[in-house]
Amino acid sequence: MSNRFPVCININSTLTHLEMVQFDYKQGVFWVMDNEPFAFDQTSREMEYDEETFEMAIKRMFTRNKIPLRTPTYLVLPSFFTRQFTPAEEYDNEVELEVALISEVERFYVFKSIDPKVGFAPAKGGQMLYSAYPLAAIQSMENVFAELKIPLIAIDCNYTAIIRALVSLGLVEREVTEELKWAVVVLSDTTIFMAVIEGQIVEKVLESPLDTTQKDTIMGDIAEDFKQFCGFEVLNKVVIVNNSEKIYSTKLLEVLEFDGPKDIFDQNPNTMKTYGNQDAAYPSSLEAVGGALIEHVDYVPPLDMSSPDSQDVGADEELKNKIAIGIGVAGVVFYAIQMGISTMISGNMENLKRETSKVENKINNQLSSLKLLSDAKQQFYVKLVQDSNITFNNVMIKIAEALPPDAWIKSVKLTTGNTVQSYDMVVEGSALSSGPLNDYLNQIAGQLPAETNLKPQVNPVNKDGNRYFEFKLFSEAKQEPKK
Repeated sequence: MSNRFPVCININSTLTHLEMVQFDYKQGVFWVMDNEPFAFDQTSREMEYDEETFEMAIKRMFTRNKIPLRTPTYLVLPSFFTRQFTPAEEYDNEVELEVALISEVERFYVFKSIDPKVGFAPAKGGQMLYSAYPLAAIQSMENVFAELKIPLIAIDCNYTAIIRALVSLGLVEREVTEELKWAVVVLSDTTIFMAVIEGQIVEKVLESPLDTTQKDTIMGDIAEDFKQFCGFEVLNKVVIVNNSEKIYSTKLLEVLEFDGPKDIFDQNPNTMKTYGNQDAAYPSSLEAVGGALIEHVDYVPPLDMSSPDSQDVGADEELKNKIAIGIGVAGVVFYAIQMGISTMISGNMENLKRETSKVENKINNQLSSLKLLSDAKQQFYVKLVQDSNITFNNVMIKIAEALPPDAWIKSVKLTTGNTVQSYDMVVEGSALSSGPLNDYLNQIAGQLPAETNLKPQVNPVNKDGNRYFEFKLFSEAKQEPKK
């Protein structure tokens, strides 16, 4: 079934790996969340790579996840140059507007010697949000997809993909429903991006360089940039997406001058390890999820930098038509929470100030994630990718790593109570044989917290002449004493 829906390929902002995400618009589930190591060289802000190895990496992900190469695909790139533009006049068509934007972009030094490719979308008050990329780099990537006969539907910027994911997954539901102002801050090792959004309409943006090598001043620089950009705005929430391994997220809660609720998404391997994961690993990012949701929503349009003819290479008309199938936001929210998109810290400054120093000390001492989260009184949802099986890091670190080769996970559901020790969990899956499956269940039972009561269930199934086994794991923590 997974080959019936479009996929998103995201070049992670660290330029160290590719991500693949496939979303089932009909059932509201993510069928594929995978990644592939791939290194890019960034010289003079131009992303350099070998086309042949890039092509092989993409082909491996399609093959590994059994997705036909003719499947419509979206590509999300880390921002190269993103700004907003106020047109001096009305333009009759998009071609005239694109010419005007290219002229605007060529005023900047970075495009003095290279030709730009521009993608744009309307922002609030007649302004245009645009992202520019070196034309040669865009054409090179389009050549790779053309060689593989993969129809490239759109090339989007990571910032708009992040905003689209936050809105689609219901993480700013109140702000969207009541058309309240909120802000998103995206951090990498080299840049800071900030946007003020009213409901789901982008009002203003700012992208500027960030020197993360200056450890003594980096937090002050971020706080000052935020104050200047958002200081006079009445915001209902601030969402911080941290893609940098050098910026300490809990410190951000302390230095940003904003007393309202803050959500922090950590999307780097070192942070995942700090929170209790056994090995450093990347979560599936908001960028990849937002790219997979492009056709699902009619808001936050992509800053499309693709060429029109790249969309028709090897395209399957039936698959194109199926892209239009959509579901309600509630369905997306349910499965997003079920799988734990990235790592989210929710709270407000008043409640967290007293806990920040204690949390920092405990992180430095590398205490377990459950102990850390209990002390901080926060919920962390961490999702890791192990092939195409989704795992909850906070509860069962090894659920996917220990999975027998002839077994697969169909769903993981987690409902937390008032504390992270209070939760209900259901894992459902299937296997072709029962021997390795029993060993697997026993191994998982030994890795769950001591107070957890594990209830396994294995049932043989005969269907259409095929025999296999279905299994469930029910995990219920002890009830908290009534106060």
